[in-house]
Amino acid sequence: MNETAQKIEAHLLHQEYYEAFVLFDDYKTNFVIPTDILSAIAQLRNELVHNQLSVNFNVRCRLLAREIGKLETKPLQDTLQALEKQHKALQKEHEELLHEQKNHQENNQETIQRYRKANAELLRIKNEYSTIVAEKEAYQEALATQKNNQIHPKKITELEVIIAERETQITTLKNNLTAKETKLTEIQTVLTTKETQITKLQKDLAKEKDNQELLNIAQNEINQKIKRITQQEKALLDGQKVYTQLQEKYNQQDTTLKQKDTKLTEIQTVYAVLQARYNTLETEYNLLKTPIAQPKINTQNATSYTETIKGVSFEMIKIPNQNFYMAETQVTQAMWQAVMGNNPSYFAGKLQNPVEKVSWKDIVNDFLPALNKLTGKTYLLPTEAEWEYSAMGGENYQYPGSDNIDEVACYDKNSGKTTHPVKQKKANAYGLYDMSGNVLEWCEDAWEDIARRVCRGGSYRHDSEYCAPHGHHSRDAEYRYYDIGLRVVFSASSVVI
Repeated sequence: MNETAQKIEAHLLHQEYYEAFVLFDDYKTNFVIPTDILSAIAQLRNELVHNQLSVNFNVRCRLLAREIGKLETKPLQDTLQALEKQHKALQKEHEELLHEQKNHQENNQETIQRYRKANAELLRIKNEYSTIVAEKEAYQEALATQKNNQIHPKKITELEVIIAERETQITTLKNNLTAKETKLTEIQTVLTTKETQITKLQKDLAKEKDNQELLNIAQNEINQKIKRITQQEKALLDGQKVYTQLQEKYNQQDTTLKQKDTKLTEIQTVYAVLQARYNTLETEYNLLKTPIAQPKINTQNATSYTETIKGVSFEMIKIPNQNFYMAETQVTQAMWQAVMGNNPSYFAGKLQNPVEKVSWKDIVNDFLPALNKLTGKTYLLPTEAEWEYSAMGGENYQYPGSDNIDEVACYDKNSGKTTHPVKQKKANAYGLYDMSGNVLEWCEDAWEDIARRVCRGGSYRHDSEYCAPHGHHSRDAEYRYYDIGLRVVFSASSVVI
C-alpha cells in the first residue's frame, strides 16, 4: 500500500472526510481503482455534500477505509514500461527464431544437394555394376563356346583371367554400392530431422505472432488509458487553478461576493457540515471520557442475543443508550478455532481462555471477514470510545464493575502469570466480563502513527494501574504476543460496502 492510500485510510478513520475525498481525487487519476470503491466514494460524497448522512455513514466509512488499505495498485506508467520491456524481449526472440529458421533452411538445402549427389553416384555405380555383370556373363558364354569348340588353351586361360577380374570388380562395386546406400540412408535421416526442426520453428513463429498481436492490443489499451488520464490531469489542474482563484476572491471579497460565487458557497457548506460534525463528535467523546452517574442496569432485562458458530456460542449485549452490541466476553480460543480452524494461542488447549498472540491485522484481514461470512452480520473491533463507554458501565467505579480490582480482573498479582477462563470474575453493570485484565483488547482506532493501533484494558501480566479503564495504550498493528486478544461489537445498522 502506497503513502497516499495510507493517508486516505487515516483521514476516513479519523472522520476527516473532506481531506480524504480531496486526496482520493488525486489518487484515482494515477492508479487503477476497483469500480465498487469508486461507487462507494461517490455515494458517501453525495450524502456529505447534501448533508443527508445515513445512520450507518460512519460504519461505511470505516469499512471503506479498510478496503482502501488493502489496495495493492501499481501506476499505469509502470504497467506500460513492463509491457514495453516484454515487447522488446518478444521482438528479440522473434528475430532469433527467424535467424535460426534461415540457418536450418540453408542447412536443409545443403543436405538436399548432398542427397541428390549421393543418389546420382548410387545410380552410376548400379549402372556400372550392371554393365560389368553383363560383360562377365558374355565372357562366361564365350569361355563355354571356346571349351565346346576345343579352341587353343591359351585363349581359354585369357578368358578365365578376364572373368576373374570382372568378378573382383563386381565385388568391389557391391561393397561401394552398400556404402553408398548406407550414406544415402544417413543423409535421408538428417534431412527428416531438419524438416522436423523447420516445422517446429514455423509453429513457434506462428505462436510468437499471436503473442505479438495480443501485446499490441494491450499496449493500445494502456495508451488509451494514459491519454484519458492526461486529459483528467489537465482538467484537474484547470479545476485547481479555478479553485485557487475562487479561494483568493473568497478571502478578499465580502459576503455579497460569496453569495454570487456558487463554487465557494458549496465549499463553505461542506466545511460547515464537517465542522458541525466535528464539534458533535468532540462533545460526544468528552462525554464518554467523563463517567456519568447512572443507576445500575439489571442485566437480566438487558437486550441481548446469542451467536452460535459450529456449536460454539457467545452472547452479545445491547449497550444502553447506544446503537451497538458488545460481546459479553473476550473471544475465546474455542470461538477462534471454530471460525478459523486453528489456535495461535501461547496457552493453547484451554478453550475457554481468551485467544491471544493475534495481531490487529490478523483480526481485521482474516478473523472478522471469516466471522461475518459465517454469520451474515458485520462484526467489527470496537472504537476506543465504544470500548471505554461500555467498560465503565454507567458507573463511577475505579475499575469496570468495582473499586476492588481483585473482584473484576485477572492481573499480575492474582493471575499466576497465565490467562484464565472468561466469566470467572464479576461483570460490570452492563453484564460485560473481563473489561480489565486477562488479555489486552485491540480497538479499531489508529494511534498517532497509522502503523500502530490502540489497545485497552490491560492483561494478566500488568499491574492495577495499567488495567484501569482509562488507560490509553498502543501496539504495532502486526504485534503478536501472549497477552493481547480481542472483543467484537455489532451495529444493527451495519451494511457491508
